[in-house]
Amino acid sequence: MKIKLRYKGGAGSGFIGHPGGIGGPGNPGGSQSIGGKGGNIAVDPDANTKIKLQYRDGEYLTGYAVRSNEAKLLEKIGLTTYMDGWGYFVEDATVKALGTEFLYSQALEYVRPAIEAKLAEVNAEKVHTTQIFAEAARTGKPVVLRRYTTECNLEDCSMDNITVYAMPDGKTKTTQSHNY
Repeated sequence: MKIKLRYKGGAGSGFIGHPGGIGGPGNPGGSQSIGGKGGNIAVDPDANTKIKLQYRDGEYLTGYAVRSNEAKLLEKIGLTTYMDGWGYFVEDATVKALGTEFLYSQALEYVRPAIEAKLAEVNAEKVHTTQIFAEAARTGKPVVLRRYTTECNLEDCSMDNITVYAMPDGKTKTTQSHNY
């Protein structure tokens, strides 16, 4: 039986654009942990589930769909998206890589690089954030944690600059300035 990397993160820590993805709140568990670093390695009891995709030719959407039980498995790892009124849609790239019939364990292996990359990104972000807060504590001054722009709701302003500061006391402070 193949093993898979399952991230045991906190609330809302999903993968590949899915809140509650692997290890998140939408994953009820049911796996056997066998240890690991930077996340747990787990044997998935669904690994031998056979997935069959069905080609659907619709008026507005054409592509491959999957039944709901199998779709729930693929949704956990980000390989299907629910399309209202159509069902669970599987991207062409997934079909090209795995075919129209495959085992869940093969799907896990297919997404493994993306999951590992996401784990590395999450871990790097945590390290960076920790370093920023340490600098704020050491200097006793606020340090910029991140900056971004967002739409403004004022008539004479279209965009706002948002700056999030790491404060010396371990909290964050957010400032907003209008771009007139």
